[in-house]
Amino acid sequence: RGNTDGSVSWVMVFKSKGIFNRHTFGSYPDTGIDEAQERAITYRRKWKDEGLLPKEYDELIADKVKQDKKIKQANAITLRVLLDKYIFSRKGLGRGDGDATLRDEKNTVLSVWEPFLDTPIQKIDSNELLEHFFYWTSQRRSPQTGKPATEQAKKAVRYIKAIFNYAIDVLEILERNPAKKITAQ
Repeated sequence: RGNTDGSVSWVMVFKSKGIFNRHTFGSYPDTGIDEAQERAITYRRKWKDEGLLPKEYDELIADKVKQDKKIKQANAITLRVLLDKYIFSRKGLGRGDGDATLRDEKNTVLSVWEPFLDTPIQKIDSNELLEHFFYWTSQRRSPQTGKPATEQAKKAVRYIKAIFNYAIDVLEILERNPAKKITAQ
């Protein structure tokens, strides 16, 4: 349909309850002819098979997009939340699930990986972790020996690697372990 301002819109005409209706669903060239044709076919199919008017179908799709966005945001778990889930999942497993062990594990992660605690785990970069690992070991000294606290840092790497593996294998919310690069060092 050509508009008075010179723009062109894609319009579908359909009959509902004996009345002709129009549904505008895009403008040219933003919506190409192939996409417009595809959408018109989908509208007709939904109308014929499910009784959904084009406007209702658009609202249904918009609601689904909003719901998917909410789910995606809910999946943006921070390292702090993941740590709590991981520690909770370890309780009652038998070996290595004592209160002191879990407290030490949590405190180690909280102290060494503090800058990443409120970062969504999907946004934690392996290079940033590696950089922080080297920075932390160069800045921290063991109170017993006065040497760099590399053992504490290595322990923190083991813990965070296990936490990310938990996110990958159990929660299935992560595809790769960003701490893997550190352990190769």
